[in-house]
Amino acid sequence: MGISNLRSSMLGWSIVLAAAGGCANESREEQDPIVAAERELQGLGISVDIDLPNPLDKLDALRGALLFFTDVPQLEGNRRSCATCHRPEDDFALTPQTAEARYQALLRARRIDPKADDPLFRSIDADDFGNDFTTLRTKGLIRVRVPLPPNVRLTDDPAATEVDIFRAVPTIRNTAFSQPFQFDGRVAALEAQALTAFQSHAEIKRQPGDEFLRRIARFERTQFSSFGVRILEGELSAGNPTPHDPDPPLTPLEQKGKELFKDFCGGCHNGPTQTVFREKRLVPPYDGSNLPTFTNAGVSAPEPPGFDLPQNNGLPIRRYTITLPDGSQQIRETDDPGRILMTGKIEDFDRFDIPPLYGVSKTAPYFHNNNAATLEDVMIHYQRLFRFFARGLKHPFPELSDADVIPLLAYVRKI
Repeated sequence: MGISNLRSSMLGWSIVLAAAGGCANESREEQDPIVAAERELQGLGISVDIDLPNPLDKLDALRGALLFFTDVPQLEGNRRSCATCHRPEDDFALTPQTAEARYQALLRARRIDPKADDPLFRSIDADDFGNDFTTLRTKGLIRVRVPLPPNVRLTDDPAATEVDIFRAVPTIRNTAFSQPFQFDGRVAALEAQALTAFQSHAEIKRQPGDEFLRRIARFERTQFSSFGVRILEGELSAGNPTPHDPDPPLTPLEQKGKELFKDFCGGCHNGPTQTVFREKRLVPPYDGSNLPTFTNAGVSAPEPPGFDLPQNNGLPIRRYTITLPDGSQQIRETDDPGRILMTGKIEDFDRFDIPPLYGVSKTAPYFHNNNAATLEDVMIHYQRLFRFFARGLKHPFPELSDADVIPLLAYVRKI
C-alpha cells in the first residue's frame, strides 16, 4: 500500500472512530435525563440556574422548568405558560415596557397574518374590558377577579359577589421562603399557587396532577436573587436559629444604609426573610397578634386626608360596605382593598403581603399596583408617608431625610 493510500485509509478510520465517539457521547446524553432536559431547555433558548446537589432533585426542577416555560396542550388551556407573564428578562416579573413591546410586536405581526397571536393578551385578565389593554400596556397590571367575603359588599352594586382589581405580576425569586403568596396572601403553598394560576389565567379544562404542580414548585424554589440568599434559605430550611447574613461585602456608605434600613424599613421588612411585620407605630397600630406579614403602605388610592402624595394611578376606585361583628357598617373606598377580601376584617383593609427586598433593584416598578416606577420614587413615597405619620397623625416616627435616602438607596440596590 502506498503512503498516500495508507494516509487515506488512516484518515478514513479516524473519521469513523470520531463519528463512533460522537454517537457514544450522544448515546450517553440521551441516557442521562438531566443532560437531556438541559439540552431541551437550551433548544428553547432558555437558560436557568438550578443548583441542587441531589441529581433526582435537579432533574425534578429541570422538568419543572420545562413545564414553567412551555404551554402544556394536555391541559387544554389558552396557550399560556407561567413564563407568559413571569418574564425572565424582567427577573420573572412583568414590566409595562415588556407588555407594550409585545403588544406592538403583535400588531406588526397581524399586518402580515391577521391570526397572529400572543397569549399574554387574553380577555380573561389582560384587558380593561372590550379588548382595551391600556392598563396592562401602561402599568404592567393584570386584572384579578376576587370573591367578596360575606360581610363585604360593593356599595354601588350590592348584588355583586366578586370584584375585579388590577395587580402587578410578582417575581418568583426567593419564593422558597416568602410564603404566603399573592399580594393578599390568599395562597399558602407554591403548588396551590400554580394551580390557581392555571385555572384563573390559563383557563385550563383539565386539571394538572400533583406531580406536575410539584415540579413547577420545585423549579420556582431554586430561583434566588443572589447566591447569598440561596445560602440563607438553606440555613432557614435546616432550622438554623442564626442564619447566614446574605448581604455581599458593603462599602461604608452601604453599611450606613443598612443601619438606616433597620430603622426605617425593618418595622415591616424584619427578620432574615425581610417579611416579618413588627411595626407598632403605623395606623391602625399593630397589636402583634394576627397580622404578621401584612401592612398598609399607603399606596392604594385615594390617599387619606392630609396625605401629600396623591395616588394618581388611574385605577378604578370603588366603595365597599363592610359589616362589622357588632352589626354596624362602615363604607370605605379604594382601588384595591387588599387582605380584607380574604378575611372580611376591617383591620385588613388596604393591607398587603410584605415581600422580601432581596434583589429589589431588578424588579421595578414597585408595590402591588406598580405605583412607583423607580426606587427613588419608593423613597419619595416613604418620605411623605413618614411625614404624614409624624405630623398629621402625631405618631412618633422619625423623618426620612434626603441625606438618609442616599445611603439607604445604595444599600437596597446592593442586596
